[in-house]
Amino acid sequence: MKTFLAATAAFGLVASPVTAQAAEAARESTPINASERFAGDGTFLYVVIAAVAIVAGILILSDDNNNDLPTSP
Repeated sequence: MKTFLAATAAFGLVASPVTAQAAEAARESTPINASERFAGDGTFLYVVIAAVAIVAGILILSDDNNNDLPTSP
């Protein structure tokens, strides 16, 4: 039984590349009309990053941390 399984596995390993090579690749090219539609020049990304940085800066600078409150002993 082991010999049969080993022979079947060996045949499968040998036959796989041959079968894959024999198959025709049926690929068709498609026209590219707007390939860089989403690429843009990155201006929107820079605006979003700047807005996030400004909001983060305001939040960090305006954070009081309650440093002037008394602490209990």
